[in-house]
Amino acid sequence: MEKIGKNKTVIISVVIALIAAVAIGMYIRVPRSPGGTVSRFYREISNGDFESASEYVIEEDVETFKDSMIIGDTEEMEKAMQQTSINVNILNEDVRNGEATVEAEITVTMENPMTEEEIEETMQEEFELIQENGEWKIIYT
Repeated sequence: MEKIGKNKTVIISVVIALIAAVAIGMYIRVPRSPGGTVSRFYREISNGDFESASEYVIEEDVETFKDSMIIGDTEEMEKAMQQTSINVNILNEDVRNGEATVEAEITVTMENPMTEEEIEETMQEEFELIQENGEWKIIYT
């Protein structure tokens, strides 16, 4: 009986280690898909971390992106975004020769500061991406 218990512990440990290795590899070094890039871009925006979000934008469009996101006080804008929920659903991803088009449904949920009612808006967006230094980047124009 003891041998079965030890085997379960070893198997569980190995499975947990494999899951952790795959998750870390996917997040850090494995090339992201174009759809994954769009999802991570919006996750950073939702967190109010515009600097990190700008890492998903092609180099020549980074300043345009930052200028469009920061309206007024940077700290206030970041706090407002942290109170906003953004859900991204990738509808379609078309990849050809280092270029990609991603269609996504984006749902933004936030509280109306005047009425304290929850507002939800869903929109469909199309993104153009290219590979830059081996990573998928959003063309933000």
